[in-house]
Amino acid sequence: MAESIPPRPHLNALLICDQVYRESNTGKFFILGTFDRIWSRQFPCVHPAISLYVNFSDAEGPYRLRVEMVYLDEEQIIADARPDHPAIVEDRLAAFEAIFVFQGAEFKKPGKYALRFYANEDFIGDKTFYVVEREEAGGELI
Repeated sequence: MAESIPPRPHLNALLICDQVYRESNTGKFFILGTFDRIWSRQFPCVHPAISLYVNFSDAEGPYRLRVEMVYLDEEQIIADARPDHPAIVEDRLAAFEAIFVFQGAEFKKPGKYALRFYANEDFIGDKTFYVVEREEAGGELI
């Protein structure tokens, strides 16, 4: 008997932030420090940690999840994150939540970047952000 192909998930939310915390008693996710710009005085620069909160539904079965960090000005993949094991979604009607963390993300130049989310190698959605050169304090300055 042929294996059924899991349905393509529907993306509910993609949020870039400093940190995502999951409360152990309730299972609720707390999203801290959302942003769409990183400011730096010099390049290359390193951001200590970038987190991506993902929420999707209309999914059931096993999913190999992956996120690529892409420098859009040159369509260059600069980092990727993928769990060691597939996510198993049991309830197609329920939302499934995942967190991806990029530790020590290095940006060689200012420009437009994106975090692209994939499930079973299907592109599901992305979230863009900017890395901006700035001499004065303001925004998330690294």
